[in-house]
Amino acid sequence: MANTTQPRLYSRVHQGDRVKITAGEYVGLVGYVRAESDKEMSVYLESQDVTIDIIRHNVRANYLVGDKVRVAQGDNIGMTGVVVEVEGRRVHVVDLVNESEVSVRSELLEFFEEAAQIALRPLKRHKGDIGPRDPNNIYNGKSVAVSGLHSEKGYHGIIKHTHPDGHADVELEAKQQRLQRFPLHDLIILPASENMNSSATQDVDGSRTPPVLSPMRDLSPAWNPASATPEPTEQSSEDLSCLNDDRLHGVRIMLTTTDAGPSAPIMEFTGINDRVVSVKMRGQIVQKCLSQILLVHPTKAGDIVTPRQGPWVGQIFKVREIIEDTCSIHKIPAKKLNKKESHPTMLRIELLCMYLPYR
Repeated sequence: MANTTQPRLYSRVHQGDRVKITAGEYVGLVGYVRAESDKEMSVYLESQDVTIDIIRHNVRANYLVGDKVRVAQGDNIGMTGVVVEVEGRRVHVVDLVNESEVSVRSELLEFFEEAAQIALRPLKRHKGDIGPRDPNNIYNGKSVAVSGLHSEKGYHGIIKHTHPDGHADVELEAKQQRLQRFPLHDLIILPASENMNSSATQDVDGSRTPPVLSPMRDLSPAWNPASATPEPTEQSSEDLSCLNDDRLHGVRIMLTTTDAGPSAPIMEFTGINDRVVSVKMRGQIVQKCLSQILLVHPTKAGDIVTPRQGPWVGQIFKVREIIEDTCSIHKIPAKKLNKKESHPTMLRIELLCMYLPYR
């Protein structure tokens, strides 16, 4: 007789994965798998700052929007993509390359890290070498993601200091820029499109100063990350009232400034309080006067955007094409249209460029 037993949910959980406790005194808490055996797992619960041993069937993978996953079993086996929605035990996954979406039972998924992601290699200073005492300082200023058996697995940050023993102090974005030390081999260099420091410059002391988010733009000399309330320069005449829309809370809107014209940096919107806008640059949260802020609008097909007003504010779209000042867009994940439907169009200035959500 064929075996019709459904795959156990915990069968897709591995060391380093994010999990939720489903039974016992810690039910409902989220942690990370530190170690595993056939019957038990050792799970670190960050909220309690404790590590517990628990039987495997009392934990399940905890998938969140933005996670990279792979279908490990079933009709779509081998498919990799990004989680766009979680409905109980069903997870909606979209492959952003062909924009197809599937709904998969969570027990058929596993966390996925692309093989193309390259972990940093610790360097050793050989006897008689000429050069800096710590050869690993070439990694200072690099944007990385944490991997390995750490509760911070998947967090993004910037390497601030390296050490001859092969470790690095990383400023974590999700930890209020707190420095934390990791082995270099557990840090994955982010792709150029995500690497805020791909054109870092060498300082006199041998460290590296990371540039702004966009490698195509130079840092404005008027920008001072230590300034809590920068002096306003050129006034922006753009309507920025959309930044007060609660639906944009947590959406990674791109902003720029009037400070340096075409060379102004690209920043990430994090919040607004009266006339002061909080933005993220180089992994730091800084403040800008509202009068200095400009919205970033799409310029080419493939740009990721969200409308600035209307019922779709905060939803993620991709630009299909731009004809003069009008953009044809489609929602991510894409839906197959019937014969009577067509892709929506909006004026370019009514769309805001944005970054995809964090994992």
